[in-house]
Amino acid sequence: MKRSRMKQRNAKRKGRMFGAECRDDKFTAWMRERWLCAICAATWEDQTTPTEVEHWVPKSKGGRDRGDTFPTCAKHREMRHGSPLKFAALMRKLHLSGKRLCAWYELEYAKEFERCP
Repeated sequence: MKRSRMKQRNAKRKGRMFGAECRDDKFTAWMRERWLCAICAATWEDQTTPTEVEHWVPKSKGGRDRGDTFPTCAKHREMRHGSPLKFAALMRKLHLSGKRLCAWYELEYAKEFERCP
């Protein structure tokens, strides 16, 4: 059986790698507008780089934008990916849980934009 190359662009997903069910562009835009990285806020550090969106559960592992993301700066994002043991130790020291942190930001977003009638 001859193998064929994967298509460069998926027409169903409009060129995106992941489908619409795991994407929430409004939520990620709101997350980027946060004025402080979640870890910098917990450690009382000054944030020197723009806020980025960090996925606690990667999309390739079934993660979604809402419920699996938190705001972070470049320093802490690099720490998480470059030295995960050091990042895990910092999270334990701060008594932070990644899933609870992501859930809190999802709840804050819901309070601001999804008000009950």
